[in-house]
Amino acid sequence: MKKRQRKPAGPKREHDALFRGAYSTKKVALAHLRSFLPPDQSASLVLEEIYLQSDSYVSGQLKSYFSDVVWQCPLRNSERKVKISFLFEHKSSPPDIPIEGQLAPYVANIWARERSNKEPLSIVVPIVVYHGSRPWPNDSIAEFFPGTPANLHGYFLNIDYVLTDLSSIPESLIKANEMLGALRSLFLAFKYAFDPIHLKENFSDILIFVATSRGPFFDSMLTEMLLTYIQKRLDMDTREMENLIESLPETPRKIALSTYDRILAKGREEGLQKGLEEGLQKGLEEGLQKGLEEGLQKAREEIAVNLLLHTDMSDEQIAQLAQLPLERVMELRQEA
Repeated sequence: MKKRQRKPAGPKREHDALFRGAYSTKKVALAHLRSFLPPDQSASLVLEEIYLQSDSYVSGQLKSYFSDVVWQCPLRNSERKVKISFLFEHKSSPPDIPIEGQLAPYVANIWARERSNKEPLSIVVPIVVYHGSRPWPNDSIAEFFPGTPANLHGYFLNIDYVLTDLSSIPESLIKANEMLGALRSLFLAFKYAFDPIHLKENFSDILIFVATSRGPFFDSMLTEMLLTYIQKRLDMDTREMENLIESLPETPRKIALSTYDRILAKGREEGLQKGLEEGLQKGLEEGLQKGLEEGLQKAREEIAVNLLLHTDMSDEQIAQLAQLPLERVMELRQEA
């Protein structure tokens, strides 16, 4: 039997949903900052007091490049705040223009919003998370402008950013780094997002790292996001996904099965709710249409009755003017 074809969801939305869901959690944000922010910069920030910002500063053309999750952090021994922006690169290959060209309008958006709100300007720390299949180039911005005299290099944009290039981090290092905590699961899922064979091979480790991290509520939430993401990336139906979960060791299998059951139940509930809403909308539309038709019919009959009572027009003439069947006009004449 030929396997049915399923239309895949937009990959950008799949990546974006997992990224925003995970990095909106303090546990993930802190793990990333403590692992990748330079130590001298970490020492200048009170990382334990970061708090999530609801705003997004990605607009216009920038939406095709990345999405953002923004945390605010106090500077140590200062009243000034720092905005730490986790920027998830959507492309499967490095940008074809200098990353500074994307970061400059992004930072400008933040400052324009702060000026509009009469807030002091923030220092912006961009953290770019890249999971493409090709390594991020080490070229400096000058490499994009070959032949430019050194005395003009000062006009190049110069914006520092912290890059996490998952394509260049070996799988073995991700798995061995216990300081990453649940980030190991995220990194493996994103690293092999375009490689279904390796994604499937690492499925067990992805779920084990979630199961062994602390915080039951968060683990359950992250497990749900990861299972949803992996199922879409592997393009599996429910039976195939359940079989994959059954292959896990006992502890992560129990967690994954209960979480997946919850995903299915939520899907059924959302499907039912959507069906009810669509049914209600259809009922309202049909009721409105029926009401209009009944009102129009009544108006036509009233016109016909008035013509019957006050003119000597024939039934055929009245039927034509009132846009009614001749039989109905004859019935109205008998009733009038």
